[in-house]
Amino acid sequence: MDNFSLILSSVITLGIGILSIPLLPSKIKAFASFFFVLLVAIATSIPAVHALLGSPVEIYLPGSPFFGEIPLRIDALSAWFILIINITCLNGAFYGIGYMKPYKAQKANLSLHWTLFLLFQASMLWVCMLQHSLAFLIAWEMMSLSSLFLVLFEHEKKDTLKAGINYMVQMHLGVAFLTVG
Repeated sequence: MDNFSLILSSVITLGIGILSIPLLPSKIKAFASFFFVLLVAIATSIPAVHALLGSPVEIYLPGSPFFGEIPLRIDALSAWFILIINITCLNGAFYGIGYMKPYKAQKANLSLHWTLFLLFQASMLWVCMLQHSLAFLIAWEMMSLSSLFLVLFEHEKKDTLKAGINYMVQMHLGVAFLTVG
């Protein structure tokens, strides 16, 4: 399978995961999420390993006439980050299976959590690959907002809410600095 097919399959897998998690029974949401995280990790780690071995990956996604093509590039540095993100997300999804068990009665919150977890993984990976400034900022915002809502999962706790507000302020300052350059 070539690198383009692997990246495309990871995007399709994420889309299927994000759309299917809310429809699944609560008992298997966590296991299904782990499965989707694993598939995406495999599909994005293979091109990352190719880049680490000296073959940078460049893919061009079709864009709009206004914004042009959207280049994705995996070089040795982004490959390391992709591998670290995948290992971390695999660990998070694996341990999240047990951690989220007490919340199985909260079906909507559980669906939201696992959907946001998949979106968080996707956006972190896209931040490492995108070479288009607008697409990068969109991925950065997706990463920031999905992680914010993951932090706010236990929003009924005052300390969690304070941490979420603090994080929101910091992420918007970060975007401002990114935009200024």
